[in-house]
Amino acid sequence: MVEEKEHHSEHHEVHHEHHIQHKKNISWLKIGICIGVIAVIVLLFFVFRSSEIKEGSSVRLQYSIALANGTVIENGTTTAISGNISESLNLLSNKTDFNLLNQKKNAEIELNLTADEAFGQINQSLIYKINRSEKQNRTTESNRTLNITSQEFAEAFNSTPLINKSYAITGNPWNYTVLNFDAANITLRIETSIGELPSMVEGLKQEIILITDTKITIKNSLTSTQEIPVENGNVTIFQDDNYIITKFTPEVGKEIAVNWPGYAGGKVVSFDENSITVDANSEFAGQDVILKIKVLDVGKSASSTGKKVSGKKNSGPTMQVFVMSYCPYGLQMMKGMLPAWRLLGEKANFELRFVSYTMHGVKEDTENSRMICIREEQSSKLVDYLECFTDSGDANSCILTAGIDKSSLEDCMDSRASGYMETDKALNTQYGVQGSPTIVIEGKEAQINRDPESVKKAICDAFTSKPSECSQTLSTASPSPGFGSSSSSSSSSASCG
Repeated sequence: MVEEKEHHSEHHEVHHEHHIQHKKNISWLKIGICIGVIAVIVLLFFVFRSSEIKEGSSVRLQYSIALANGTVIENGTTTAISGNISESLNLLSNKTDFNLLNQKKNAEIELNLTADEAFGQINQSLIYKINRSEKQNRTTESNRTLNITSQEFAEAFNSTPLINKSYAITGNPWNYTVLNFDAANITLRIETSIGELPSMVEGLKQEIILITDTKITIKNSLTSTQEIPVENGNVTIFQDDNYIITKFTPEVGKEIAVNWPGYAGGKVVSFDENSITVDANSEFAGQDVILKIKVLDVGKSASSTGKKVSGKKNSGPTMQVFVMSYCPYGLQMMKGMLPAWRLLGEKANFELRFVSYTMHGVKEDTENSRMICIREEQSSKLVDYLECFTDSGDANSCILTAGIDKSSLEDCMDSRASGYMETDKALNTQYGVQGSPTIVIEGKEAQINRDPESVKKAICDAFTSKPSECSQTLSTASPSPGFGSSSSSSSSSASCG
């Protein structure tokens, strides 16, 4: 009986242990399943949460802007940074950004914007007159004596100075006589005579009409009246007894650039013999609009993509050149800068930056984005691309010539360019940039001629200790405005905006 009880007890204990073990197995299985489910839920939560638009998100969107009567005035697809979407659409109010916060991919919104929230009211002060003509005195006076350094003398004449000895430079219409010198500096006098100078600029005749001990007076004459077609108009260059006159005949209703501080140009309303009336208001100022947006994609801001952002690459001085990619004078400045960039790129910092507004249509917006992406993500190819583009204006051909990864470039233009542009916009505000080109050297705006030698000298003067490359002489001919490799008769100070 006892044995039977013991056997029963042992059997019960074994059965109990087996039952407990079975319960343990089931408990761990359930816990494992629960943990897995929770992990999936948490993962999905963060995945979907990350696709919400937050401040600084890179947002790709499709949009249309219509007047109150339903007429669509603008539509397209763009990528912008949340917080700056309204600005990227040229809207005054940040209502768009506010309403897009926390929206997700495929979300659609429709906003009714008042004129004050959209393109503003009509501002009469933005309707103004500009001179139709510019005059340049036909006679110019220059100093007959000049001072140069001993190093500059050696580079120009490949010789040592001797008092009263004359020296020549190949291609120069006059000689130079040494008046005096010391270890550091040399004073020269230009030796020339009354009469016509060799032609240096097609269509322009130059004649020396007066020589004194200190001055040389030159008279400039056009060989004929010149008619030059330009963007949105025509330029006539002619002369009277005292002036060479440049006169612009615009196309009414077309946009033109205005080289006035604070004005970015506008639409030509009318013109008369002496002036052009320009309206810098938005075409749709004073009107309420309807904005429709569909969110196509939401990503991280450009600063968190891990891509390289341009910045100071060495301890040398920095030259920042702000341009519009299709501005003739911006192109002129780029052409003048590139030889200096080639020469000093390892010793100084050259930064191609962009003016925060454009004036030459969609093509300029596209090209600005293209150059920004090359600058930020394929920077070793930038100079090659710019040399090609400023000459031909053919972006597709230049992408091939420079060996640029086109797929990566297009991806950047679609999703990251606008984020990179935010840095340029901040610099525009910091320096008060008002036109293309604007040059900033070591944080201060600079006025320099646009020939390669002047650009080189400006950046070299900013070094504490000049590198040997600064002793090399670059071309002193100013590139012509616009595309092409020709040179200009003078160093232009004109700008877009």
